Amino acid sequence: PLKDQAYVLWGIPIKTLSRTLFPLGDFTKEEVRDIARNNQLETAEIPESMEICFVADNNYKRFLKDYSPKQIAQIGAGDILDEAGEVVGTHSGYTDYTIGQRKGLGLSNPEPWYVSEIDPDSNQIIVGKKDTLSKNTCSVSQINWLVKNISFPCNVSAQIRYNSPVVEAEIDETDSQISVQFSKPQTAVTPGQSIVFYEDDIVLGGGIIEKNIE
Repeated sequence: PLKDQAYVLWGIPIKTLSRTLFPLGDFTKEEVRDIARNNQLETAEIPESMEICFVADNNYKRFLKDYSPKQIAQIGAGDILDEAGEVVGTHSGYTDYTIGQRKGLGLSNPEPWYVSEIDPDSNQIIVGKKDTLSKNTCSVSQINWLVKNISFPCNVSAQIRYNSPVVEAEIDETDSQISVQFSKPQTAVTPGQSIVFYEDDIVLGGGIIEKNIE
């Protein structure tokens, strides 16, 4: 269903999840609002958040600077490189950018450039054409399974961000490294974001995207 929150369950340890109750789990959002109205709760009419709920103005740059001013101040400006490694511009700090971003780069080019890679160690942003955002395979770490007896390779449905469509994928393990190969290329597969695995509407588990594999 639209805005289903099951995506966020992947990181809960299975022992904890088995003892967790979801009293609103069988209700739609509108039904919950009706309950709140009937009980005259002021939360009944509060607008729903469209982004991260604790960043009310959706200004992530401002939030990071307020939350971690010393760390952000130490990052500073860095180079923007093209796919060939040539410097094509400068940026205000890698934390101000995200994979797939096109606007706000301050670059002039006949064909739009997109952020295709972020290197925190060197404080560099790599940009490329839109097709550079499409990836077939990624490695995954911090795996948490919510079901038992997973064997590899296994076929699942995978979701690379909470609002993206699920896609068929194969999970495999080689030398203790988990890799996920998508049935069709995915756009802006972003290291550090969650990837969640499903079988029909059952959350099997998930992990953190480590890197893209060429």
